[in-house]
Amino acid sequence: MDFIVDVEGGRDPIILQISDIQIIDAAQKRTPDRIGDYACAYWATDKMEDRCFKYVRETVDAVKPDLILMAGDNVYGEFDDAGTSWLAFVEFMDSFGIPWAPIMGNHDTESKKGADWQCEQLVNAKHCLFKQRELNGNGNYSVGIRQNGKVTRVFFMMDTGSVSASAETLANGHTKHVIGLLDDQLAWYTESMARIRAAYPDVKHSLMTHVQPHVFRVAAGEYGLDEANAKVPFETVFIDRLENKAEGDYGIINHHFVGHWDQMRNTWNLLKEQGADSFFVGHEHAVSACMTYEGIKMVFGQKSSTYDGVNYLNDSGEYIFSYDRQGIPQVGGTVISLSEDDGSLLAISAYLCKEE
Repeated sequence: MDFIVDVEGGRDPIILQISDIQIIDAAQKRTPDRIGDYACAYWATDKMEDRCFKYVRETVDAVKPDLILMAGDNVYGEFDDAGTSWLAFVEFMDSFGIPWAPIMGNHDTESKKGADWQCEQLVNAKHCLFKQRELNGNGNYSVGIRQNGKVTRVFFMMDTGSVSASAETLANGHTKHVIGLLDDQLAWYTESMARIRAAYPDVKHSLMTHVQPHVFRVAAGEYGLDEANAKVPFETVFIDRLENKAEGDYGIINHHFVGHWDQMRNTWNLLKEQGADSFFVGHEHAVSACMTYEGIKMVFGQKSSTYDGVNYLNDSGEYIFSYDRQGIPQVGGTVISLSEDDGSLLAISAYLCKEE
């Protein structure tokens, strides 16, 4: 493993997933007509606290995690060519003094500062767990949870890339204009699991990527999402209300989504072969859900800020997906509770901020 987080005995470890905070500094827009006057004011440079940091702070304070996993799209790189939002993000996350492990999303590496510079800031942060391998993308590393002298679970943090990465990012040679996990990443994952399992035969493990593979959409179809993408307007799917949901499944699907990569299920079949029990993603701001498909928990992380599109709960009790305030913002984080005994998943749930 690249990193190990030690948790004292006598309790169950708590992991917090933060997803898609996607900081936007409207003052850094590249083209004058990219966003309008309202958005420029709403996502102004001085709005980070109100649009993002206060929600993350409330979530961390409420959950008290042993480890924070960041599921990508930490900044909207197109609006951070100077790198100032990235530096603010790193400083803010490090201020908690809690181990935090980020992956890149499809928007992070759009910045003209380039992924190598971004990764350097992560590596140099005191409490950040991050390793930039020369595999596809930027990142790809593992974090183990150790308790009572035994590693019980490993999280594989893997980069699904970006089709809009900047030229400065692409210059490192191992970033490709592609979405998904490539052969070199899967080989590293397989080899790593073999070494880890040799030391800890009963270890449990999970994957985290930013963009979901195609099988997430297949699973959502079984939970009521219109696979034909034909419902207009969109009919919200409340997984909690379904009779056919598996134990522990929950959540809301409030927008159509696609998953283009891994349509042949090569990655999915490898995960099953390796014994993964869970797959965590971000990316879909209007989806916060846990579904079970072929025995694996598939989790869309709860969006964690009001930057970009967000679900709002209006006065009529309807969930509205919007880019500005349409009621109470549905933001927070995803809480993952592990068993002290063997690292198995005890519960997965969404924490919603009370701060409006």
